[in-house]
Amino acid sequence: DQLRPESNADIVIAYVPGDRSMDGDMLFADACRPYLAPALLEKLGPAPDLSDVPALQCARNNWDWKLWLERSGKSDQLLKLGSQFDLDDSGLRAAVAGLGMVLASDFLVADDLVAGRLVPLPGAPDVVLGHYMIQHRTPETALARTFARWLVRECRRA
Repeated sequence: DQLRPESNADIVIAYVPGDRSMDGDMLFADACRPYLAPALLEKLGPAPDLSDVPALQCARNNWDWKLWLERSGKSDQLLKLGSQFDLDDSGLRAAVAGLGMVLASDFLVADDLVAGRLVPLPGAPDVVLGHYMIQHRTPETALARTFARWLVRECRRA
């Protein structure tokens, strides 16, 4: 993917799913795992089978769940699909409400983990599903270059 010529943006922060490539600087990898409400986990038992928990769908065509299953060495036959959402935040709120498990990065669920609203599915690994990238317009302005360098530095520090 490239910064579109018709775009007025000096910088674009984009999500690049899977192993696709894009010109630009990587900000950070998107490592995801399934999370669910502690009450749902308690109801299912301490080591629920992946097929016991409805998988909340937040990505078109479930590319994220398919990639997570493939990269974690689990069969797609094990996944029981649940409700569909068009926003990650809606899926996260549904997981907090106990409707199933949501596939998310730890930075997206950090507040819910600290507050005890979500827990990771036991035995489910973190899997890199994509990358957040920053792309610059050519020719690059000094201000855009300064901002991009700062952002890359901050993401690497975090």
